[in-house]
Amino acid sequence: MIFGVAKGLAISCNLPIWLVRFLFVFIGILTQFLPALLVYAVLAVIMRPEPVIDFTSDEEREFYNTYGDSRGSAVGRIKSILGKLDKRVQRLENAVTDPEKDWERRFRNSS
Repeated sequence: MIFGVAKGLAISCNLPIWLVRFLFVFIGILTQFLPALLVYAVLAVIMRPEPVIDFTSDEEREFYNTYGDSRGSAVGRIKSILGKLDKRVQRLENAVTDPEKDWERRFRNSS
C-alpha cells in the first residue's frame, strides 16, 4: 500500500491483491522481514509507477506507455512536438510583424 508494489504485481500476474499482500507478509515472517523488505524496495524502484490522474484520451495513454518503455523515445517525441509549435509561433510572428500587412492601419480603419 506504500508504493503499490503488491497491487502492481497482482495486476501483472492476474492475482487478487490480498493474496499478493498475504504472500509478502508470509515470506516476511519466514525470512525475518529484512529480505522481504529489500525485495519490496527493489521492486518499488524497478516497477513503472501507475499514473496519478486517469487518462483523458488515447493519446495520453500512448504517451505514458511510450515514456514508461523508453524515456529517450518520449523525449524525442516531446522535442518533435515543441519543434512544430515553435514553427507555428514563428509563422504567426512573421505574419503579425510583416511590414507589408500594416496591421496598425487596418485596425484604425476598421473601427
